[in-house]
Amino acid sequence: MSQSRSLITLKSTPLLILCAAQSIASYAQTSLTARERVLDYVVRTGPVAIQPQSIPPENIPSEGTPLEDIPSETAPDATPPMTDIPLSEPAIETMPEVTAMADVPEVMAEAPNDDIISTAPPVISEDPAPNLDLRAEFLPTTQGPNSFGFFTSAGDYLAQRGNTETPRLTLRYEITRKNAKTAVPGKSSSVEIMVGPDYAAISKSFDTLVIYDFKTKRLLNLTKSSGQFTNASLYAAAYRAINTVSNMTNGGKLRALPLGKDVTLDAFYLESALGYSAVPDVAGLSISQADDTITADLTGERVFSAALNGPELDDYRQAYSFISLLYHSEAVHPAILAEMKDIRRAPNAMTVHSFGPKMPDGEIITWSLKSKMVERAAFPLPSTAKSALDSSDVSPLAFVIREALAGRAMGGSVDPNAAMTVIEQQIEGKQYLSAWISAQSLKDRLGGCERLNGLCKAISTARDNGEGDSELTSLIEALKDADTKRLRTTGLLALKDMISAADAPSLVLRRAGLALAKTSVAERKAADISDLDPADLLSQAIARNPYDLLAYQGLAQIFAARGDFIQSWDMNDALRAFPDTPKRLRGPIDKAEAQLERRAPGFFPPVDD
Repeated sequence: MSQSRSLITLKSTPLLILCAAQSIASYAQTSLTARERVLDYVVRTGPVAIQPQSIPPENIPSEGTPLEDIPSETAPDATPPMTDIPLSEPAIETMPEVTAMADVPEVMAEAPNDDIISTAPPVISEDPAPNLDLRAEFLPTTQGPNSFGFFTSAGDYLAQRGNTETPRLTLRYEITRKNAKTAVPGKSSSVEIMVGPDYAAISKSFDTLVIYDFKTKRLLNLTKSSGQFTNASLYAAAYRAINTVSNMTNGGKLRALPLGKDVTLDAFYLESALGYSAVPDVAGLSISQADDTITADLTGERVFSAALNGPELDDYRQAYSFISLLYHSEAVHPAILAEMKDIRRAPNAMTVHSFGPKMPDGEIITWSLKSKMVERAAFPLPSTAKSALDSSDVSPLAFVIREALAGRAMGGSVDPNAAMTVIEQQIEGKQYLSAWISAQSLKDRLGGCERLNGLCKAISTARDNGEGDSELTSLIEALKDADTKRLRTTGLLALKDMISAADAPSLVLRRAGLALAKTSVAERKAADISDLDPADLLSQAIARNPYDLLAYQGLAQIFAARGDFIQSWDMNDALRAFPDTPKRLRGPIDKAEAQLERRAPGFFPPVDD
């Protein structure tokens, strides 16, 4: 109970405003994929980066409209107007600035329009109306369906996943490198790989283990010394790879990527680094298999070879897990990996020829098997591991989300009928502003006022009887303007004082945030609202009403528009973890994930239930 009280207090403190500015970045790691070599292939600045295009604000749907187009990364201080979509991977420090994913229509697409009208500046009172029950905005929440999102503890993760012992093959390879042109040796290292029937894990340093959980579609990073682990969506990692390759190669049309004056990089090497190809057939690539050996040449130059005569894989499931690990983690081209789908033995040796901006001469990387271990073992996440939410510096927003999913945030929540009773009491007490806000919030949560007897009438009664209430009249007109393309900045300017108030309701913060996300940087400056940030407003909306599902969806869109794919997926995972999330809110992200699996099946091997 004391924990819930502290959250109620927290909602109006500067700490929460700060948390909104930081968003949930404090629990998201900066490198989740273990593919550190991609940093040599993909750079933030320079000729190889394609500059972002402005996205027309009319492509953003109104509230509650299904969202699907996933935009790409842009610099935080130059975020284009938001497009319609739900997805995210952490801002990897050297990710390029790329265009929206217009050239990959198979993965996402669909964008309705919006329009309405205008008024003048108002202010919501800084003192809550007497008897205002803020919980009328919330609905009851109990533990949601099985979810493996960032908010899941190790114990819950393992309990839901199942943690029985299964066959596992552990392989240790020695890795040597040399300059492809001069043969000068590079740094040598070792790597340990664990291959299970529905997961694969790789350790490239003594203290870290990266686990690709193909059963749950999660990407886990475990730091062994601290016992801390991070947990992200495998879909976000896959989408980032698809988005990056598609944009940098212009949907596969651009095969020579400029690195500088008279220097280009063959797109083959970018595709190898990221595990995804934008074209079905790579010109000049020939792949040969003889006995237990597979080789690949690009325009006559050897780029890959492997002796597939090492330890036997237990069955086809381990084979799929091993190959999918290479898709996600190593610089082997997907066209080559597709030819390895029927392997039954792990490689004794493997050689990869790679290029990148930091390796203009190219590099030859050789893997040599040094040891193996066959055993039955449980999934390699310790039950005692601590999630990011168990750390002392967890962001307040992430904490509130976890509490909401457990039904504990804001002292708990009431059911729709109880909320309706409060709204009726507010109307009887002539608290029309409070009644209208509470009723609108309930309508949004239910997906329509017609879903609860008397709710539609309560909304119109509060509005009509409150015509003499300047605050309510001004709020309704400002929100109406903010939802209108032509008058959006007028509405936002009218809402500016309202959303700065200590008691600004989640409904107002959310709708202002979504409207702001549709507004270009130039329009914000011209209207003197450039100090507002849509992610801040949506974060505050969630913190003030952790059961406002549309705020989760909106924040997911904003993260996606900024290229923060991991955080965007995190918000969608939280959205779907509530037990009563309507299909219209789950549908877009569910569809996006299904499309990703069809578009890049190598990232998602089939798993037996």
